[in-house]
Amino acid sequence: QGDGSNAALMRTFQGDGSNALQELRSYRVPPRITFMVLQAVLALQGTDEADVVNWGRMRMLANYKMVKRLTEIKAKDVPFKLLKAARHHLHSQDIYEDDVKKESTATLALYRWTTNFIKYWELINS
Repeated sequence: QGDGSNAALMRTFQGDGSNALQELRSYRVPPRITFMVLQAVLALQGTDEADVVNWGRMRMLANYKMVKRLTEIKAKDVPFKLLKAARHHLHSQDIYEDDVKKESTATLALYRWTTNFIKYWELINS
């Protein structure tokens, strides 16, 4: 995964008090795309499947530690099972970057990072 993706992610999420994280956690009922993107991010990190369908749990997990873990994740260490789960959450319904953009800056940053990661994973594992 390129440093450019990680740098862009970190610019959006600066520390636990960041507006982007506050925005994600502020939804009592998340917008559809935000929910799906966060599901993909958490699935990629190996979060328990039961936690990835429960918004209350996902909200608690959407913190700076989650973002930091993304920057440390290595594509070669991610098993296919986790990648497949992440891909499923992103592609179970068509999500386009323009739609993500309209929904949230935080979601857009996570969406871009995750789609880039998946492409990179597929490239090095093909």
